[in-house]
Amino acid sequence: MVPLNTFLVFHFWKQKTVNQKRVLKEQNLTGVLPPKLAELTFLQDISLIANRLKGPIPKYLANISTLVNLTVQYNQFSGELPEELGSLLNLEKLHLSSNNFTGELPKTFAKLTNMKDFRISDNQFTGQIPSFIQNWTKLEKLFIQPSGLAGPIPSGIFSLENLTDLRISDLNGPEATFPQLGNMKMTKLILRNCNITGELPRYLGKMTKLKVLDLSFNRLRGQIPSNFDDLYDVDYIYFAGNLLTGAIPPWMLERGDKIDLSYNNFTDGSAESSCQKRSVTGIVSCLRSVQCPKTYYSLHINCGGKQVTANGNTTFEEDTSEAGPSTFSQSGTNWVLSSTGHFLENGLKLGPYIQTNTSRLLMNDYQLYTTARLSAISLTYYGF
Repeated sequence: MVPLNTFLVFHFWKQKTVNQKRVLKEQNLTGVLPPKLAELTFLQDISLIANRLKGPIPKYLANISTLVNLTVQYNQFSGELPEELGSLLNLEKLHLSSNNFTGELPKTFAKLTNMKDFRISDNQFTGQIPSFIQNWTKLEKLFIQPSGLAGPIPSGIFSLENLTDLRISDLNGPEATFPQLGNMKMTKLILRNCNITGELPRYLGKMTKLKVLDLSFNRLRGQIPSNFDDLYDVDYIYFAGNLLTGAIPPWMLERGDKIDLSYNNFTDGSAESSCQKRSVTGIVSCLRSVQCPKTYYSLHINCGGKQVTANGNTTFEEDTSEAGPSTFSQSGTNWVLSSTGHFLENGLKLGPYIQTNTSRLLMNDYQLYTTARLSAISLTYYGF
């Protein structure tokens, strides 16, 4: 681990040239942001992604008026955001995800009208999603998953004409009806676990530029609208965990790509006998037809790994089947798994969603901790 003070001294102290860009990604840097950083008065880009930096975001960063990009995600920063950052009028990108920030978003951020890319996921903010975001007319990407902020989502956000990637999830707060979306250019729409009620609006069927549509774990009711057949080119559709009813549209079963309909109340008889057709997953009621080959009194699975004997003479069954965005996989004994979701940013291929530990493990029965199954939204094991 290298202290940030030391690193900066050797790499870019006193460099005051125009268009400065300082990217220190995954350098294992520790410590806090040093005050001398404010001397880089022409700095435009600060990217400190994936280090071990801590402490609050210092107020003096507001003195770097040329700053366009401030990226500090995947660190250990904490505390409230200084209201002085609202004076960075040239700021276009602010990435704060995966830290320990608290408090409300400063009201001064309303002045950041050049903002194009705003990400605050995985923090401990308080208060509601601020309405001033709807005044950022240049905004293209907005990530609030899960941030600590509460709903409802300000309606004006859905009318931002340049917004192409909207990801909001895990909101506390009151129920809200489905928002009226005015932007038909959106390519990724994630409104997961946002306390949204009512029926699926028909206008979603016209959003043919979508590549990801995730409305899972809300309280949506009614049938899937008939005009949704125009969405057959959407790469991923997640409606899991709602209260949807009626028949599953034939196009989903015949032409749909990676669709998860698990945990709803569909009445489609053809789906009752199969939990997965092509890449369309499931009707939980199909589990009623599963028959155990014999009576079982225990269940041991090496999740994401090969069969091993551990804890004395206990056999943990193999779980290495290929799983991914919408998968239902049945073992040869008395269990099945259901997996929902894909990883949008980390480059995982659409193969087995399994992570392997590359370090040396010294604990007993280390084989159980060598691999693990991954899932982006929901992973459920059913035992019979």
